[in-house]
Amino acid sequence: MIGSYYTNQMIINGYDIVQVNNKSQNIKTALRAGKLYILKEFNDGLEQQVKYSNESMIMKYIKRKKLCARTVTIKETFEYNGKFYIVMERCKEDLMDLMEQNRLDYNQTKELFKFICESVYILHCHNIVHLDIKPENIFIDFENCVKIADFDHSKIVNEKKNKQRFKGLCGTEQYRAPEFKKDEFVDLNLYKCDVWSLGVLYHTMLSQHWPCTNNNYVKVSPRLLKEDRIFIRYMMQVDWNKRPTLYNVLLTNYMQQIKIH
Repeated sequence: MIGSYYTNQMIINGYDIVQVNNKSQNIKTALRAGKLYILKEFNDGLEQQVKYSNESMIMKYIKRKKLCARTVTIKETFEYNGKFYIVMERCKEDLMDLMEQNRLDYNQTKELFKFICESVYILHCHNIVHLDIKPENIFIDFENCVKIADFDHSKIVNEKKNKQRFKGLCGTEQYRAPEFKKDEFVDLNLYKCDVWSLGVLYHTMLSQHWPCTNNNYVKVSPRLLKEDRIFIRYMMQVDWNKRPTLYNVLLTNYMQQIKIH
C-alpha cells in the first residue's frame, strides 16, 4: 500500500527524501529538479544485493524493450553510503488501495483484471516472468494507467524450454504456485506460476480474501458467481501440466466477453 508519512529532511545522492512508506521503510518518495520519484532502497546484505541486481537488470531490460507503458519505469540506479537504490516513476496508488476502499464494482474489477493479464502476457512474450504478482505490485499512475511493478523475484526465461529446473521459493506465500519447493529441485513452468498467482489475485479482487488451497485442491468462495468460480479453478489447477498458459487464458470465452473501455 502507498500510505506514507512525512520525515525529517534527508538527501540521498541529490534526491530530497520527503516521504517514507509506512508499510515498507525501504520505499521512499524523493524530490529532484522539481519532480517526485520513488526510491527503492536495498541494504548491503548478500540477499538484498542479489535482489537489487536482479530487479535493476530486469527493469533496464524492460526499458530497452520499450514495455514501460505496462510497467513502472526505471530512471536510474546507484550506490550511496553502502546501500543500493533504484529510482523509478511515482504512481498515484496501488490495487490494494482500490480494494480496501471498495472503489471497484464487478465490471470494473473484470476489466482491470483483463488489463493486468494482458500486461503480464506482454512480459511473457518477451520471456519475462514476474513471480510475485499481488495487489501491492499493481499500480495506477496519474493518468489512470495500470502498471506492473516490483521485479526483484522476476526472471528472464529461455524461450526454447517449456519447463525449467528450479529450486527454492519465489514471491509471496499466499500467491505462490504450489509446485515451488524450498529444498529440492523440481521441474516446473515459470510462466504458469504467474497464471496461478493471477488466479489468486482475481479471487482476491472479487471476494476480498484468498482462496483456500493446499497441495491437492483449490476451494474458491461459494459467494462468487458460478462462471467466476469455474474460470478461477481453470487458472489454478494444482498440476501445472494441466494449468493453461496465459495465452490460452486470454483466449477463453470468459475473457473474450470482457470489454475494456
